[in-house]
Amino acid sequence: MVLASLFSALQRFGLMCVVEPAWYVYDDGSSKRPDLTVFKGDTAIVTDLVISCDPENALKEKIEKHSEAVRDKNHVFVPIAMDIWGNVHDSVFTFLRKCFDGLPKELARLATLQTVRGLTEAWLSGSAAMLNGLSKARSASDVDVEDFGTRAFNPTLLSTAQRLSQARFALS
Repeated sequence: MVLASLFSALQRFGLMCVVEPAWYVYDDGSSKRPDLTVFKGDTAIVTDLVISCDPENALKEKIEKHSEAVRDKNHVFVPIAMDIWGNVHDSVFTFLRKCFDGLPKELARLATLQTVRGLTEAWLSGSAAMLNGLSKARSASDVDVEDFGTRAFNPTLLSTAQRLSQARFALS
């Protein structure tokens, strides 16, 4: 949901994007793919989005994973992150500055604000959908944690996410 929101926002502001491009070649022969390549004139800006409880380390892992393959194509790699609570990391603004550079100042500001809002709303919708599935479980043992991309059931995360979900519905 978050990646789809980013893709949509960038296209809305006139940027050509490709989701999960397969043209990057990795030394280990694997078929890894960054999430998005944005074409802006002669420049290609590549990103890989991560949502993590430790965005700083997750970004380092993304750089290690993709930077060489992206650099080999003379493209620019800017990984982006959100934390598991929906906070947008500074890397998102760095990426968006590169994407919207050249737009009139006020339009670039509007594009950035609308894109970040869309990312946050997409994260919130995804969290609400996850909670809806969790709320139908009768106990923690009924939860298939692999379906939610987590390694273990976390009651603290669940209660926080439930509060966020309730807040979303109260605002709508």
